[in-house]
Amino acid sequence: MYNQVLYPTDESEPAESVLDYALQIVSEHEATIHILNVADTSQYSLTRIQGELIDVLEREGEQIVNEAAQRATDRGVAVISEIRQGTPSISIVEYS
Repeated sequence: MYNQVLYPTDESEPAESVLDYALQIVSEHEATIHILNVADTSQYSLTRIQGELIDVLEREGEQIVNEAAQRATDRGVAVISEIRQGTPSISIVEYS
């Protein structure tokens, strides 16, 4: 029934509460889960660390996605992970 399931996450409580349910659906249908985080470019998030310009929100997004992807992998689920920059609502719709 399902081949692909999109799980956009910002590591908020509502998003976290859905992950186990999404993984259950994906596992039951032998589908692939797409784990997406969008670094909101409407927020100022650049910082300089040791002379290198770093996007803090993108770094946080990588950590969020990696942790969710690890949980999926631990359950034997196929994972595609993505970090994007933009307005979250628009970026999520474009990705889907």
